[in-house]
Amino acid sequence: MNIIQLKSFIEIVDCNSFSKAAKKLRISQPALSMQLQALEEELDTKLLDRTTKTIRLTKTGKETYKYAKKIISNHKNLLKAIRIEEEILKGKVNICCSTIPGEQVLPFLIGRFKNLYPQADIKLFISDSLKVIDAVKDGIYDIGVVGVKIENEDIEFKEFIDDDLIFIASNEFVEQSGNIFKLNDIKNIPFILREEGSGTKLTFERELKKHRLSIGDLNIALILGSSQAVINAAQANLGITIVSKFAARRALQCEEISEIKFKNLEVKRKLFLVRNKKIEITPLLNKFINFILSHTTSKLIDKLY
Repeated sequence: MNIIQLKSFIEIVDCNSFSKAAKKLRISQPALSMQLQALEEELDTKLLDRTTKTIRLTKTGKETYKYAKKIISNHKNLLKAIRIEEEILKGKVNICCSTIPGEQVLPFLIGRFKNLYPQADIKLFISDSLKVIDAVKDGIYDIGVVGVKIENEDIEFKEFIDDDLIFIASNEFVEQSGNIFKLNDIKNIPFILREEGSGTKLTFERELKKHRLSIGDLNIALILGSSQAVINAAQANLGITIVSKFAARRALQCEEISEIKFKNLEVKRKLFLVRNKKIEITPLLNKFINFILSHTTSKLIDKLY
């Protein structure tokens, strides 16, 4: 049984004529008869009584006609839904992220989403966390992913994944000074810091305040504009720094740098998906948001690394 056979059967009944049905379907009358015969053979029943000049449905023909109409209707609805879905997924999503999610997380997820929906047009831009939030609030980008949460009535923050911030130093530094320090030691060691507006810096500042410390208490050697820059500077033994474990993971695995710890000081944060609550979510954007939020931290790390 196939859709063509069912359509042929329905048209014969509706037209009450083989010739009229054949003309409407733009096929020959013998071909139409063959479609009906094939359907009757598959169902192992007679659908039409053709002993007279008029066409009458048999008892099983009436039941078949009723179900055939439903099948054709559902088939049309399915094709319509597929066309709508295809149109939806031809849309665009503009994303702006802070450095860590923008460089270490979102490219992988966008790649997986594009494998599922190749017609979707996804563009990714990178800035610092506060600029990302402002741009999303202004409607410049559809969504953002940042490492800090602020109070803003126009912006919705949804928890995305956990991100541990760790202290790193050169292997040379660790060989000479060790890898575990008292909290007050952080004041004396040259420190490489991220720029203003960085989510990493803002999170670090908040944690320092809990210990009655501030950025001003640090011996700041350098201020740099990206995670990779501070990792490279630490590796060059220009000081220690704090960075996302996502960003430092490969350098640690390759033993290019070493992790150090300060007693009683652990810095953890969430990465947040941000969007303007006043701007309507398109079907494609909704699908993309649900896709990336479905990744928990542990599963994400396993997949990415």
